Amino acid sequence: MHIILKVFVMTLMVLSISSMAEKQSTSNSLTVKEQGNIVTNNIGISYTIQSSVLAEKRELLVHLPEGYGDSERNYPVIYVLDGEEHFKDVVSVVDSLQHKYSALIPESIVVAIANTPSSRNRDFGAKQDNFIRFIKEEVTTFTERKYRTSANKSLLGHSYGGFFVLSVLAKSPELFDQYIAASPMTGSLLEKYKTLLLSDKLTNKSLHFTLGGEKAESKNRTENFKKLVALLQTKAPKNFNWSHRFMVDQIHNSTFFSTYYEGLAKVFSDYHAPLFSGYDDFVNQGGLAGLTAKYKERAEKYHIDPIIPEAMFNYLWMTFFVDNHLNEATKMLEQSVKLHAQSANAYGVLGMGYERNKAIEKAIQAYEKAYALAKAQSSPDVEKYNDQLDRLQKIMAL
Repeated sequence: MHIILKVFVMTLMVLSISSMAEKQSTSNSLTVKEQGNIVTNNIGISYTIQSSVLAEKRELLVHLPEGYGDSERNYPVIYVLDGEEHFKDVVSVVDSLQHKYSALIPESIVVAIANTPSSRNRDFGAKQDNFIRFIKEEVTTFTERKYRTSANKSLLGHSYGGFFVLSVLAKSPELFDQYIAASPMTGSLLEKYKTLLLSDKLTNKSLHFTLGGEKAESKNRTENFKKLVALLQTKAPKNFNWSHRFMVDQIHNSTFFSTYYEGLAKVFSDYHAPLFSGYDDFVNQGGLAGLTAKYKERAEKYHIDPIIPEAMFNYLWMTFFVDNHLNEATKMLEQSVKLHAQSANAYGVLGMGYERNKAIEKAIQAYEKAYALAKAQSSPDVEKYNDQLDRLQKIMAL
């Protein structure tokens, strides 16, 4: 009896182990099947250039804006120090900020300058004049020969790289238009900035710089940072666009991402689409003529289309509608289709605007135009506009 019981128990154990193994095998099989494909994100191109100035090879990492290959325009360039560390982060920031529906910066080329294992302290410190020359004579020359670039250039750096950014601004401010420095050392630069602020070299230049919390950055660095801020507050010329921020919740090594994000938005503040609190504010800022002039000025600086975008007209329509200026709201959408005559979306929004203003016959006409354009352009919105037409035509038939 005991022998039979033992055999029975052992059989159960074997079956249990076999079942567990089968489940584990099945589970692993499912896991493998559900893993999908490995995602690769090709965000740029790597070049190795032979530097005559530095007498060594250096790597440059380049990211192009999405529409580069389909356009003929010239693009601003954002140069990034510590490229091997910050290239991906800056690309992420730039792609987010230049999104076409909420662009806070112009579409730009990113060029990141990678360090060699032993070059960082040399380039940003004792031999920084040589490194400035390398950037001026070789990096920018390579970029401008290889790609369609505008004259607008930015320089970004963190920590010792941030110190280098501020050093370039103090020594050779003409090299870049926008300067962004995260957690820089500033103590040794104060005298240079006193001299710089007496000159006219900062005209139309922009600077944004930041520092983390005092305990993370050190009391000495914080005090020197405050001294530079105080100097700029009292001596900076009016045509020098500068800003700073104490990131009290950040440590030294975490300030760069937020600094680059908010810094680029600030130094390109003249690129931002204007905002209006209501119809009266729009009129006070020059109305449609003032808005047209704003986009023309922006186009000349950044080499972009001067036409007011659809998104701006849609924003104005919504702003005026909420402000109870219904006729003026509709006029903005009518202006939109004049400037964007091949846009099904522009006519679709106009149809919605007419409908909100109780002009059903005009709404039908606008939706018919939107439907025709969408169909001709093989747009997925064809059915949407067809549904709108059916709905309004049934209302008219009542």
